[in-house]
Amino acid sequence: MQLFDSRDERFRLSFGAVKEGTAVLFRICLPRSLGCTGSRLTIRGDSLMERRDGMFWAGMEGEDAEWWDCHYAPERPDVYWYRFELDTAAGKRYLCREADGTASLRDKPGAMWQLTCYAADFVTPGWPAGGVMYQIFPDRFFSS
Repeated sequence: MQLFDSRDERFRLSFGAVKEGTAVLFRICLPRSLGCTGSRLTIRGDSLMERRDGMFWAGMEGEDAEWWDCHYAPERPDVYWYRFELDTAAGKRYLCREADGTASLRDKPGAMWQLTCYAADFVTPGWPAGGVMYQIFPDRFFSS
């Protein structure tokens, strides 16, 4: 069962970087056997204190899993870091990021996902439109 996947619009919508003030839907899917009685989106910006936003029970996925949802709208441009805290029958648990963007259930806080928020008045420069940008790192490919 997939608990969360930051690259799947069933779990996170809007996808990618967002403009300040844009509401982002976060959804987690938990096994009923976990006995979750509450969940929170834990989020912090590089320049902000950590905050916890409560998630609400949003329905069943078949007979063995349930959805929990919340919306979060970053108020200003920043790099935000987030994970999920769960109140379960076995105590507090965390959904933490794996390398592929999916989640694993942990007893302690672990790696967080990133949400990038840009200024509402940001305009992409026109010159790179349709192109591919790359950077060469000679020291990584050639020995001297």
